[in-house]
Amino acid sequence: MTPPKPAVRRLGVAVLVVYALAGALTLRMTGHALRPLFEGVGPTSPYRWVAPPPEFAASNVKPEPATTDIELDDAGTKPLGFSTPDGQVVVNLPAGAVAPRAGDTKVVLSITPLDPATVGGVPDGRPNGNAYRIQATYQPSGTAVDRFAKPGNLVFGMPEPFQVLLYAPDGRAWEPLAKSANNGPATDSRIGYFLGTTGATTVPPQRQGSGSNGGVVVVVIVVVALALLFGLGPPIYRRLRARHASAPSGRRPPSRTGANRPKATAKKKKPKKHQQKRR
Repeated sequence: MTPPKPAVRRLGVAVLVVYALAGALTLRMTGHALRPLFEGVGPTSPYRWVAPPPEFAASNVKPEPATTDIELDDAGTKPLGFSTPDGQVVVNLPAGAVAPRAGDTKVVLSITPLDPATVGGVPDGRPNGNAYRIQATYQPSGTAVDRFAKPGNLVFGMPEPFQVLLYAPDGRAWEPLAKSANNGPATDSRIGYFLGTTGATTVPPQRQGSGSNGGVVVVVIVVVALALLFGLGPPIYRRLRARHASAPSGRRPPSRTGANRPKATAKKKKPKKHQQKRR
């Protein structure tokens, strides 16, 4: 494998160093433990609120409900991956998530965004984004599905990392469904109302996330160290190897000083002109 040219190697080192500096500057300027360049391509879409906070009201886009049909046969429903148009709610159901029912040929699944003020108050913290109602009904009978026969994965996008994901069959009596520091999937078989919560804000927004600054600083240091290692390591190694190869093996070369210095060759004297005459 041909080693990279010095110019290419220097460019790679520069890119890594710039990335590390960008991470440090992002942390310094925003106060959040963000990892730039790992958040997808382009800016993320703004959260869509049913009832936006005043600061987001001017630019808010209302979320829309979503409905889909799931084919139903003798083994139950087919596998399904479904989401709202804005991608804020994703539902993944395995095969047989809804059991078969005599006389019905399909199941209608719907997701409806709701204003958290229209449902029961949360027991702790505060609402984090919209509340959502997930419903499933057999068709053509219209009979409601109370529970999935097999659990599926539910993913809720929220404006902030959620503290607790709540569930209530009637939107009133909430109970914790999942607890996480990230908006990860929750695996469950229940159908009803869902709402994310987060703790009350006790520090200024620009200071949030500062608790993980040390970890980000360590990442920056490691990235810079790796950049220097891979960028400067190969040329230094080649120079040392070339110097070692050029050094003679065995006895040391004789010293150029003292008695070991070679004697200068004496020049042969030319005969004088008067000695060259014939007598």
